[in-house]
Amino acid sequence: MRRSARPRVGIGSEVGPSVALVIAALAILAGCGTEAPLTPAPSSTTSVSIPPPRLTTIPVSTCQRAAVSGVIRSDPADPHFVWLEGSNGQRIDVVWPIGYRAEWKTLGTERYIEVYDARGRAFITTTDIPSPEHGCESGRPNTVLLMQTSP
Repeated sequence: MRRSARPRVGIGSEVGPSVALVIAALAILAGCGTEAPLTPAPSSTTSVSIPPPRLTTIPVSTCQRAAVSGVIRSDPADPHFVWLEGSNGQRIDVVWPIGYRAEWKTLGTERYIEVYDARGRAFITTTDIPSPEHGCESGRPNTVLLMQTSP
């Protein structure tokens, strides 16, 4: 009598076709039980990178006084980053002497800008009201030159 060919599991043992199917199904299901590593979902409060402030600078040899009136304003989306807002809401662009630079600062949840003179001294920040002696003619329409005039 001839035996039917049955799959072998282990040495010298024989199993029926239905048992082999069950073993194969269990092996497949066991592989499904392992989870692939999860990738974190994007945060709803994704941090937005703010570009470093670039001031518009010009060479300055002398300061011809100009009337300065307004409050310093700043916005990272604005190409000038910093400007004066007059009492009537009028925008006055600002230029700075070569060597001046600015940095974004954070106080609590508020972001503001701080401008440093060519020597690295803090000069003015957002919401400051510049002293009249800091204003000079820039030679450009609707634009004032702000600079540190004291030593």
